[in-house]
Parts: sequence; structure tokens; C-alpha cells
Amino acid sequence: MGNDKQWGEFNRIGLEYLKSGSFGLYRNIRFDMAMFLKREGRYSAAISMFSEVCYWDLSGCDNNYYEALSIGVPVRTLVPYGETGITVAPGIVREIGICQRKLKLSDEELQEKMLTHIKKLSAHVQYFTPEEIVDIIFWERDSNSGELRSVYEAAILRYNG
Repeated sequence: MGNDKQWGEFNRIGLEYLKSGSFGLYRNIRFDMAMFLKREGRYSAAISMFSEVCYWDLSGCDNNYYEALSIGVPVRTLVPYGETGITVAPGIVREIGICQRKLKLSDEELQEKMLTHIKKLSAHVQYFTPEEIVDIIFWERDSNSGELRSVYEAAILRYNG
């Protein structure tokens, strides 16, 4: 399959997932797209796509989201760091780092690039601010569990009122 055709298929499938509220599957197709871009050596675009994957990983949106709402099932609950499945996968953090090194970006340049892309996104539920999402990615990279616990606690307080 040619690159343009493959990209079109990614987009077609992704739109189907969005329409059906299958946000976990949508996140997966975006990850596939990021890896596709990385294989093509399009590291800057891959960083943007990996940033989006992290955004969806940290949202409260999951598969069957609309169906769950229609029958009154609450969205996923945010719990303290270390007890939650709402995290950033270590493999994605590693992939972002690979792209950062290929582009020779400083941490500040990477943060700005990711933040610019994440600020364009919108989900029905979002526990963390765009800035917090970028911080979480870096704190995961640096294994800074203290900062991770703090940002999760702040988000829990903010979200639960």
C-alpha cells in the first residue's frame, strides 16, 4: 500500500473511531500514525502525533464512551498516581525521546512543540491541563514520582471540586 493510501486509511479508521466514541482505539490509530511518521524520518510530525497519543492516554475518555454515557455509566475516575491506569506508556515516552535526539531538540524546544500541538486538541473529559500533560511526559521520562504524585493530586482536587 502506498504511503498516501496508508495515511488515508489511517484517517478513515480514526474518524470512525471518533464518531463511535471509541477513544482508546482512536488513540491506538494515532500511535500507528506516529510510528509511520517516525519510520519515514518525519520526526517533528511524529512528536506531534506522539503528543496527541499522550493527550488521549491522560484523558478520561475510553472506548464505548458515548454508549457508557447513554446508560449512565460514569467516566473513569482519576485516582492517585501509582494506583491509576490513566498514565503515559513508557514506550511512547521513549519514542518521543528518540525523535527529540534525531532532531537535536533541547527539552525546552520539545516542550514548546508538544504544548503547541496539545493545546489544539479537545476531549469530552480532560483531567490535566496541556501544560500538565507535557510535564507528566517529562516526569515519566525522568522517573520523578514525587512531581507525578503532586500533579495527580492537584488534578483530582480540581476535577472532583
